[in-house]
Amino acid sequence: MQQVPEGKNTAYAYALTNEVRKVLLEHVDKKPGVKILFAGRSGVHRDSDPINIAIILSSKLPLPRSEEEELIDLRSWSG
Repeated sequence: MQQVPEGKNTAYAYALTNEVRKVLLEHVDKKPGVKILFAGRSGVHRDSDPINIAIILSSKLPLPRSEEEELIDLRSWSG
């Protein structure tokens, strides 16, 4: 975990790439009543570093556990 010096601002999350955002939106658009409240990545992509993506969804009905698995499987979207 990287520590930030006191008094120095740092981004909580960074914007998704256009390609990843497009695939995520296409996936969520197929789910009636589901909205994306937040989607962002943990940092700048380097070939040696994994990218962690945080997604917060809103739904009037509980989402099945399979939805989480589907979103995790979408890691291969952007190649």
